[in-house]
Parts: sequence; C-alpha cells; structure tokens
Amino acid sequence: MAAEDYTKVAIELFFCTDESKKPELKKKAEDKLKFLFTRFEKRYVDLGKGKYFLGDKFSLADIFLTVNLFSTLQSLGLPDSACKDVAPNVSELAVRVKENELKEFFEKYFIK
Repeated sequence: MAAEDYTKVAIELFFCTDESKKPELKKKAEDKLKFLFTRFEKRYVDLGKGKYFLGDKFSLADIFLTVNLFSTLQSLGLPDSACKDVAPNVSELAVRVKENELKEFFEKYFIK
C-alpha cells in the first residue's frame, strides 16, 4: 500500500454525500492511515531513528511525512496523537518538525 491508496479512500470520504456511509469510510481511512504509518515507523527505525527521517539533516522526507500526517489527521477530525500507538517514533519526529522547522508553515496554513 502506498500513499495513493490512502488518498483514494480520503477523497471518497471527502466527497461522500451519503451520511450513512461516512462512518464506514472514515474507519477505512483511519485503518489505511495507521497501516501506512506503521510502514513509515518500520523504515524510520530501520534507518536508525536519527534526528530526522533520513539521518541528521532535515530533508524533503521530513516535510512530506509531517505535512501529510497532520493534514490527514486534520481532514479526518482526529487528534495529532492518533498515530502515536502504531508509530510512536515517527509521531515524535513529526511533532518535533512541526514545532520547529515547520512551525511558521503550520501557524500560517493550518486550521487551529
């Protein structure tokens, strides 16, 4: 499964007009999100859990991971900690990047 698999479900949920189908679609999206972040967690741990996703230097991987995690959680109405149980190290990394390197971006472009 890739990010595209999750995106397909998220778009389906976003455009769903049948309120009776939304809980099922939301659960499906949450499950796919957790599966995806379980994979990110494994990769991050395999890479040695550096300061950043790919080691000691801030990279596009950190931006991708952080922005996608928090925008997805926000779109599903989930708290920032929703993936912490399946991806504790990645969640910690994303929070750290959000609060430091991407702080101005999140303050400017994300709903509070």
